[in-house]
Amino acid sequence: MTIPATVVGALRDDDAEHPETLLSMNALAELYSNQGRSDEAELLLLKTLEIKKRVLGEEHPQTLRAMTILSNLYSKQGRYDEAEPLYLETLEISKRVLGEEHPATLWSKNGLVDLYVKQGRYEQAESIRRELRPEFRKLVEAVERRGG
Repeated sequence: MTIPATVVGALRDDDAEHPETLLSMNALAELYSNQGRSDEAELLLLKTLEIKKRVLGEEHPQTLRAMTILSNLYSKQGRYDEAEPLYLETLEISKRVLGEEHPATLWSKNGLVDLYVKQGRYEQAESIRRELRPEFRKLVEAVERRGG
């Protein structure tokens, strides 16, 4: 497992707590996950998540994003028993802090739907998917109104 020396160095000093460093670490972990480098992604995500919880707090949007990425990684690896509680925790915090219609909340719900489908829990997946449809429609309409 090889993580770039600059990242390893950042993990060893005060720069690891800088918000831009944390964002970069998240992005790198997500890239590793997308490349199939699961061990490296998990190592980096766990370290990033630990720092974010300590520095930014458990309810900060960056912390929630790291939790979602880690949930996605576990789900992708078939580690459903680890993914589900993390998705549920992220979703509960997102709903409370950011609201039902916030994009981060919607992505957490969507991840949970995907997990339930992978597990063959189709009724639970469909129940959440029905909730998501109008919320995603509202999000798309809002983006279109802004010209995006």
